[in-house]
Amino acid sequence: MTQSLPKAFGFDVFGTVVDWRSGVIRDVCRFLSDIDRPDVKADEFADAWRRRYLDVMGAYGRSGRAFVTLDILHREMLDGTLDAYAIDQTTIAPSAIDDLNRAWHRLDAWPDAAAGIARLRAWLRPSPCR
Repeated sequence: MTQSLPKAFGFDVFGTVVDWRSGVIRDVCRFLSDIDRPDVKADEFADAWRRRYLDVMGAYGRSGRAFVTLDILHREMLDGTLDAYAIDQTTIAPSAIDDLNRAWHRLDAWPDAAAGIARLRAWLRPSPCR
């Protein structure tokens, strides 16, 4: 009896393959330094930004709103987080806020992610001798 290999693996990349929190904190820290807000803790800000996700996604699903990218939703969550921390966006270059919003594009992989995916790939690749 021959056991067949799976044709695909499905798993959550966000948080499983990438370390979202460290990457976002790093970018928030730089942003807060650039706008001279040492009173705001970068880790708390990053967590507050992320906590808005479920509410925003739920509201989006109920709204009947046309498709928008996650970048747009992240920006809306960021705007709300900036407001919650009394950070006046009118005093900040829009490009700086846009760059912070792209923090989600610069996430670092967990140290073992590439090796783990390579092992899965090697396991799935059939041997030419089979």
